[in-house]
Amino acid sequence: MSALNWDAVLEKTMGDEELARDVASAFLEETPQIFIALNAAIKNHNREVTKRSAHTIKGSLRMMSAIGHETAYELEKMADTADWDACRPLADQLGIQLDQVVAELKHIMG
Repeated sequence: MSALNWDAVLEKTMGDEELARDVASAFLEETPQIFIALNAAIKNHNREVTKRSAHTIKGSLRMMSAIGHETAYELEKMADTADWDACRPLADQLGIQLDQVVAELKHIMG
């Protein structure tokens, strides 16, 4: 199973391969850093940063038509409950999904 749908990304960029690659490059540069912030926020029990980081990752994954956006959405909702014990396994799952998306994007980008 593919971690993302590159054809869907191209559709979102109206077939503009250069724009799709720019979006993918931004994803590769920014999303791992946001995930680091998400993990720190969970560790520090920071609702606002947890919610904002999960929300941003969710949108980025949706733009890439990638797996993990549902997990990010669950984390975003979980931040409101401050159930940090439940957040940790979701963040772990999201990390695995992000690793898969990043690996596939790097392969596509060459």
